[in-house]
Amino acid sequence: TDYFLTDCNRTAVGILSPPPSPMKRNLHHHRLSYGDDDKENSLAAGNKKVVFTRKKSKIPQSSPPPLEDPDLASKFECPICLHCYDHVIYVCSNGHSVCKTCYEKIEPKRCPSCRVPLTGARNQALEAVASHTILPCRHKEYGCDFKGRGLARANHRNSCVFRPIRCLFHRCYPQCKWHGPPSALLKHLNTHCMVRKIKQDQPCDVYWSYETKERCWQRGKDATFFSHDYNRFYYMSISRRGEHYHLASVWLPTTVKAAESPTLQMEVSIPLEDDEFVTYTLKPPRLDPSLMMDGNVKRLIDQGKSFIIPIKKWRSQWIEDRNKYYFKISARWKQCS
Repeated sequence: TDYFLTDCNRTAVGILSPPPSPMKRNLHHHRLSYGDDDKENSLAAGNKKVVFTRKKSKIPQSSPPPLEDPDLASKFECPICLHCYDHVIYVCSNGHSVCKTCYEKIEPKRCPSCRVPLTGARNQALEAVASHTILPCRHKEYGCDFKGRGLARANHRNSCVFRPIRCLFHRCYPQCKWHGPPSALLKHLNTHCMVRKIKQDQPCDVYWSYETKERCWQRGKDATFFSHDYNRFYYMSISRRGEHYHLASVWLPTTVKAAESPTLQMEVSIPLEDDEFVTYTLKPPRLDPSLMMDGNVKRLIDQGKSFIIPIKKWRSQWIEDRNKYYFKISARWKQCS
């Protein structure tokens, strides 16, 4: 037999199952679930309380699966650089697209396909499709086998060890037009000057020579080192800013393993007059390939990650048969403590 619950203000509001057995009469609440958490109605009937609850049905939401098809990569190539698009794609009024890298280089801003002006409009439809498509790294031609989509692929590009860079000695040899991957850099640098080979915990001496001491005080200095054990370049610079000379250093990996290996610190010792020495401990950051070497050094100075050296107290040695003054620096690499 069904039972109806009422109160003084309303008629039957629900049909309940038969009352609980005597053993369960001490229960204070009886709950019936009708499916929605937000709305809850309760009625008092004697010493029982009936609660009607509704639970929301949750529809699972999932992003569409990524697309991976070797033939798709050719459909996402920029018509200028022939590399796959990153997450930002620009479009002209006729529907022709270009990648962000090429768009920033185009002057004047005209579409390379139809020559109409580029206004900065984004191809949001193509961006949405590209963000769910697995595409190769832009540097696959240099050996990178990374594949990804959307922002993950764009972030990889910024740290890819196969990303081409300019010659490290470009600031000393501005006429040099070399541009290539770090793995080919060692062979190229040896065409300019000696790249010093280094080993951990072993000192490496560097000399600069000038006809006069004043000449040393007026010019910046650069030196490049290479560690075969870590497959890394270390670039050291003494750069002038105002009346001061700043000592700074960066490193550049040539392999994926080299990028993941522990960072080394440099100890640079400079002999001063009166048989004194000054020693600096540097923890070089990784070179930013998006900047020229001058830009990397400038950023280190601006961030306070360089050391001001007493260049006019730098001890020199006169070599009679060469008619030059020689200035020495000794560098050593150690594991970071």
